[in-house]
Amino acid sequence: MEKKISPKGEHNKLNYDERIKNYVDFSEQRFEEYCNRHKYFYRKLHLNQSDDIFNCPIPHWNRLGLLTSMPDYFVYNDREQIFVEVKASNKIKTKDLKSYIAWEKMFCDPKYTKYRIAFCFNDKIVMKTTDQILELLPQSKLSSYHEGNKYYILPI
Repeated sequence: MEKKISPKGEHNKLNYDERIKNYVDFSEQRFEEYCNRHKYFYRKLHLNQSDDIFNCPIPHWNRLGLLTSMPDYFVYNDREQIFVEVKASNKIKTKDLKSYIAWEKMFCDPKYTKYRIAFCFNDKIVMKTTDQILELLPQSKLSSYHEGNKYYILPI
């Protein structure tokens, strides 16, 4: 299936099916390059290992509740281990933010395992904790996709 790359700033204007069908995950490529440069080992944790989100190898994966919010990566070296959610833009859906916080509270021990959200841009990667994101919300703009999902545009 050939994917069409949207002009900058236009991808979020498509409906959900079009966004998913044409999504190219450059952010994961950038994140893996970041891990290699900084000497982190990493493992993908995706429940949905297929690029074709509509034909996922796990039946009804989108109905698995909090499991669908499993971070994208487990990253580690001899000093630390981190669950990392990778984002392709500075937009974060309100429902996803709630899930990230729940995942962190349930599965991370701050002493041993951290949780980070990596915003992967063309020129940089910005790592944030859920607390740092919550602190940014008052300065963020709240918007919504066509289907009604609300998201914050974070000032990062």
